[in-house]
Amino acid sequence: MADTDIDAAHPLAWYARRMRDVHDVWHVLTGYGTDALGEVCVVAFSYAQTRSLGFAVIALAGARQFSRARNGQPYAKAAREAWRNGKACAWLPAVDYPALFALPLDEARRQLRIATNPTYQAIPPHLRDRSTVH
Repeated sequence: MADTDIDAAHPLAWYARRMRDVHDVWHVLTGYGTDALGEVCVVAFSYAQTRSLGFAVIALAGARQFSRARNGQPYAKAAREAWRNGKACAWLPAVDYPALFALPLDEARRQLRIATNPTYQAIPPHLRDRSTVH
């Protein structure tokens, strides 16, 4: 059925493709890695940008999984920081990405008002993956 196909020529299908295609770009722009905690943070950031309840559920479930580690790391704080950063920056779905790619990364972040993520960065990289926090 064409109206459920991701390649359908419909504005909602275009938006869904856009969100899929820019996910990895958002990892780079926000500074969140592709480790499990970085994914949780990008999804929390994405929820703030899109208000998609799917992103909210995934972010909450991921943060809850990390909270079970009980190793003193501020996992929930990192996810909240990502959400706040997503609310405070420019609306990224509307960005002209080809033009943005011509800029140095720091300049792109500055123009889009993407804040740093000190809480995430403070968590040791080996503790940002669910397989190592149990």
